[in-house]
Amino acid sequence: MKQNSTETNESISDFSNRFSEQLKVMEACNGSLVDDGLRNYVANKKYGSRDYSALTGAERKSIEQSIKGAAEATLFLMCAGGNATLVRQELSNNYS
Repeated sequence: MKQNSTETNESISDFSNRFSEQLKVMEACNGSLVDDGLRNYVANKKYGSRDYSALTGAERKSIEQSIKGAAEATLFLMCAGGNATLVRQELSNNYS
């Protein structure tokens, strides 16, 4: 991803649009933001102490959108400036 929106004086909505377009390009090239660690984390949250690899096809399908959403939201907050800085600080305070 390019510099964050603070470095480029880009509004959060413009950054969001650019971010979405870059995700589309990445997915069109068969790229993914998701790794096994995130898959296992979401599977554990939803199904207890079961890793993603132990889930049935239906269980995997039921959490795919959550996994993808978590990866995208994390990257968005990491890269975005502006108001997202306040969100990151608030999240840090809640989970520290």
